[in-house]
Amino acid sequence: LIAPIFNQQWHFVAYSSYDTVRNRELDTLSAIEYSACCYRLRIGYRSELDNDLVNVLNDDELEYDYTAFIELHLKGLGGTGKQLDTLFEENINGYSEWQAIYTE
Repeated sequence: LIAPIFNQQWHFVAYSSYDTVRNRELDTLSAIEYSACCYRLRIGYRSELDNDLVNVLNDDELEYDYTAFIELHLKGLGGTGKQLDTLFEENINGYSEWQAIYTE
C-alpha cells in the first residue's frame, strides 16, 4: 500500500504478510515518509514472526519481533534508506516504479 497523505511530500507506505492456513500474521511493516528536495525521512514500525522458532514451538508459543525505526536518506549522497527500500520492493508491487517517479 502506498498512499499520499496531506500533500505530495507525505506518504504512508505499508505491507503485511498473513498465513491464511494457520491464521496468523507473519510480517507487517508500515512507515510515514516525508520527502523534500534534498532528503527523505521515514518513521515506522515493524512486527515479524520469529522465523527461527516457527518449526520448534507451537503456534500459541510463538513470539514476534518488534522494531521501531527512524531513517534519514540524503538524496544524492546515499544514506540508510536502502534496507527498507529493499523490503518494500520485495513486498509491494510497483514500489520501484513509484520510487523512480516520486524521488525525481
